[in-house]
Amino acid sequence: MKILTTAKVAGATAALGTLALLVTPQVASAGVIFGGGSSGTLINVKEASIEPGGYSCDSSQWGFIINQLKGVTAPSYITVTWDYTNTIQIPLTNVTGSTAHYDTTMYLGETVTSATAFISPQWISGNGQFVLSHGPC
Repeated sequence: MKILTTAKVAGATAALGTLALLVTPQVASAGVIFGGGSSGTLINVKEASIEPGGYSCDSSQWGFIINQLKGVTAPSYITVTWDYTNTIQIPLTNVTGSTAHYDTTMYLGETVTSATAFISPQWISGNGQFVLSHGPC
C-alpha cells in the first residue's frame, strides 16, 4: 500500500513522496524574523558548495546556512535532496547573528545533489548566500 501526501506551496497542490516536517514559527532574535516557510522567492544552494571540497568535513551531520538575514525572515525549513532520490525538509535549527542554520544527521552516507528554500525577495538583492557549510567527506 502506498500513502500519498500532498502539500500546498505558493498556491499549488503537489504530491509528495516523503513526509514533510511541520515547524512552528519562532521568536525573533538579533533582527532576524523566524518562521518563513513556503512563500517568497525560491532560492537554490550555491552549486560550488555542494561539490567535493566545497564544504568543511564533519562526519556527524550535514549543516546548511543562509547568511545576511538582518531584517529578513529566516525560512522555517529548507528542502534537501541526496543522490537525486531522498528528499526531506530540514527545519531551522538556530540563528546566530544574522545567519540561519539547518542541521541534520539523515543520509550521512549519501551525496547532496540539491537544496532549496523560499525567502523574502529583499534577501535576493543583498549579499547573502545559501551554502552547504559542512558534512561528510
